Amino acid sequence: MSGRNRGDEPLVIVCVYPDGRLASDWFRAYQRVKRTVRRGSFRARVELRPVSELPEWVDVLIAPLEPHGLADAAPGALDRIVAAPDALRVAFDALLERLVSEGRLQHAPAPARALATHRGFRAVGERARLAD
Repeated sequence: MSGRNRGDEPLVIVCVYPDGRLASDWFRAYQRVKRTVRRGSFRARVELRPVSELPEWVDVLIAPLEPHGLADAAPGALDRIVAAPDALRVAFDALLERLVSEGRLQHAPAPARALATHRGFRAVGERARLAD
């Protein structure tokens, strides 16, 4: 858990980019991070934000290597990853393993399964027509 009283709130992961300049490879890296969290069914929320709209309640800050100084934008972030988009996957997987082992990141409960009711088989007439 982080230093603040969170209760059942999910972990907040923010991918930050420079104002007005979202590179396509950084957007793809953000999508990979979001997909990894969703497929792992972790209790975490992944957001993509410009540096000017960065909230103060970030648990994990993910910033690109260039331009320098973006990782210092959120002083309250407990964990930071500063990596190139190509190397982000390996660094993020290592961070996820560490967060799970520390107990700061849990798996979300599985959604309830919907049950379909089978109504049985009803023979169709010889002309493949349903009766009124």
